[in-house]
Amino acid sequence: MKYIVTLIASMAVFMANKSLAQTAFFEDFEGVTTPALPASWENKKTGTIGWETHTGSITFPGSGVDWSIKTHTQYAVVNDWNNASDINNPSSLITPLIDMSALTVPYLSFDYYFASARVGSNVETFAVQASIDSGKSWTAIKSITTGNTYEWQKAYIDLSAYIGEDSLMLAFTYSDKGAKIIGVAIDNIKVYDPPASDIAVTTVTPEVGSYREFGLAGSNITIGGSLFNQGAAAVTSYTIHYQAGSGPIVSDPITSVNIAPFTSANFTATTPWTLPSTVGSTDIKLWIELTGDADATNDSGTTQITAAQFIPKKKILAEEATGTWCGWCPRGAVFMDSVAHSATHNQGFSLVAVHNSDPMVVSAYDGKLGSLIQGYPSMSIDRRIEVDPSDMFDIYTDHKDDFGYAEITLTDVAASGFNYSLKVTVKPAVEMSGDYRLALALTEDDVTGTGNSWAQANYYSYQSQNIPLSGAGLDWKQETNPVPAEKMRYNHVARAIIPSPDGAAGSLPATMTAGTTYDYTFNTITQPYWHRYNENMHAVVMLIRASDGHVLNSNNIVVPLGLSDVDAGINNFRVFPNPTSSVAYVNFSLEANSDVKVIVTDAIGRTVNIIERSDLEAGMHRLNVDMSQQASGVYNVTIQTESGKISARLSVVK
Repeated sequence: MKYIVTLIASMAVFMANKSLAQTAFFEDFEGVTTPALPASWENKKTGTIGWETHTGSITFPGSGVDWSIKTHTQYAVVNDWNNASDINNPSSLITPLIDMSALTVPYLSFDYYFASARVGSNVETFAVQASIDSGKSWTAIKSITTGNTYEWQKAYIDLSAYIGEDSLMLAFTYSDKGAKIIGVAIDNIKVYDPPASDIAVTTVTPEVGSYREFGLAGSNITIGGSLFNQGAAAVTSYTIHYQAGSGPIVSDPITSVNIAPFTSANFTATTPWTLPSTVGSTDIKLWIELTGDADATNDSGTTQITAAQFIPKKKILAEEATGTWCGWCPRGAVFMDSVAHSATHNQGFSLVAVHNSDPMVVSAYDGKLGSLIQGYPSMSIDRRIEVDPSDMFDIYTDHKDDFGYAEITLTDVAASGFNYSLKVTVKPAVEMSGDYRLALALTEDDVTGTGNSWAQANYYSYQSQNIPLSGAGLDWKQETNPVPAEKMRYNHVARAIIPSPDGAAGSLPATMTAGTTYDYTFNTITQPYWHRYNENMHAVVMLIRASDGHVLNSNNIVVPLGLSDVDAGINNFRVFPNPTSSVAYVNFSLEANSDVKVIVTDAIGRTVNIIERSDLEAGMHRLNVDMSQQASGVYNVTIQTESGKISARLSVVK
C-alpha cells in the first residue's frame, strides 16, 4: 500500500509540472561551424551577409561608443556596424516549422543583445514575427523598442494565439533603415510550456559593490532584492528566508501580491537585520520559498553587509567633459551652474569642468576624462558611471546616500605668495586595505579670454537648432552661434590636477584602520593669471581606489591665494584656515613701513572685529583674528594701510 501511495503522489507532482518537459523547439546555434547557420533556417537578407553565427565578443571600433556584444557561447548575429557594405533593411532569420500541437501554455523565450541605437534620424529596429502559412504572410508579435548597450537580455513572448498549430514559423527581423548602425544578436531560442510555478531570485540587496552594502554598526538595515516569475501562473504569495552569518534564520511571509508570468518584482524582508556593534563584514544568505516551485536551484542569492564605525558625508565628484568647440556643451554649463546655486544640492557635489581642445585644456586631465566618456557633453560621476549633464539632479537623488568610505577634512597650510599648501586628513569609517590615493584638482570660476578660441559654440541658438535653454547667465536660444568670447564666463574650470588624474601613489598607507586619521599635504604653485579674486578658486580633493579608479569620496574648499595690491603696498595677502571655526591667521607683507588696520565685516557690512597695529616694518607679518564668537557665515577681511586697502573673504563654519 505504501508503494501505491508513493506512486500516486509522484504522479501528482509529475502532472502538476508536466509542462516543464514540454519543449517544442530549441536552438542554441552550437551545432554549426561559424559563420554558417543551421541548415533548416532561412537567412532572408537584403544585403550579402545578413545573419551569421559567431563565437566570442564583438566590438564596434570607430563608432564613438564603447558598447560590445559580450561572449555568449555561439550565437546568431547581424553585425551591422562591422559589415558596413551590407544593407539590412530588413534582414530576417526564419525558423523551420514548429509543431505546437502538444503545448497548452506556449511561450517563446530567447536571449538577445540589442542597443536600439540611432544614427541621425535612423533608429535600428528588432522584431519577432509569426507565420502559419509557410511564410506567405507574417504577423508581428513583438517589437523590441529599448535595448541595453552593455548586457545580454532575455525575452518571453506569449504564443497562446498559436495553440494547436502544427506549422508555426518565427522570424527574427532586424532593420538598419539603410544606415550603418549596430546590429542584433540572439541565442537559446525555445518554444515550450513553462512550469506553472517557478520563481527565481535575481538580486539580493544591498548588493555587494553597490556603495549601499554599508550601515552604521549596531543599526538596523533592510534586506531585499528582486525576483523573476518564470512560471506560467501568477505568484500571489511566497516566503522570504534569510540568515546573517551563522545566526538564526529569519522568515517573513509575503502575501497579497500579484506577480504576472515572466515579470520582475522587488521584495523586502519585513524583519530588518541589526548590524553587529563592531566594524566588519557579514555574509547574508537569502532564499525564497514558493509552493509548488518546479526548480529550487534558482531560488537563492547572497550578499555581504559591512558595519561601519560612522557614516561619512558623501560628496559626489562630477567631472564635466566640455569644450568651447562643443555646440551642445552649454547644456553642461547650465546644469553645473544650477547645481552650484542650489541650496539643496551644492553641498552634495564637488564640481570640475574638464576642457578639451580649447585654451583652458589641462592635457593630462583631459586625457583621463576622455577615457571615461563616450562623447561631449558628458558627465563622469565618481569615475564609475557616465551620464548626461541634464541628469545631475537625478544623480544627486540616486547617489547622495552612497557610502563615502572615509571622512575628508581639508585645512589650509601657511604659504607665501602664490605657493599653495593644503593638508588633507582622511578618517576611514571601515577597515581599508589596498592602494588608495589622493588627488588634488584646482578649479576657477569666472574665467574669461579673448579671441575666437574663447567663443562658445552654441547649437541651441536661433541660428542653429533653435532649442530653449537658459542658465549660467545666458538665454542660449537668444544668443548667436557661437557666443562671442566677451560674453562668456566659464566656471569650475580645471586649472591643474596634482600630481596626476590617478592620484599620488603612497599618499595613503596600504592598510588603514577605521577611526584613525591619516594626513597628507599637497604643495603646489598657483599661477597669477588664473584668478582675479580668491573666492573664484577652489581645491577639490578626491579619494581614489586605484584598483578600479573609482572616486570613493571627495571634498572641496576655497583656495586662499596670495593676493597683492601694489597701490596699497601689500603683497602675499592670505587668510587661513579658510573656513575656520575659531581663529583665522592673516598673512601679508608690506613694501614699506606703515600703520595697518584689519577690519572684519559680516555679510551685511557690520564691523565685527578690528585689529590696529602702528608703524609695522616692511616685510612679512601675521595677525590673529578671533572668530570664535561669530556665527557661521561669510565675512570680509580687509587690510588697510596708509596707501590703500585689499580684501578677501573668510568662511566661518561651526
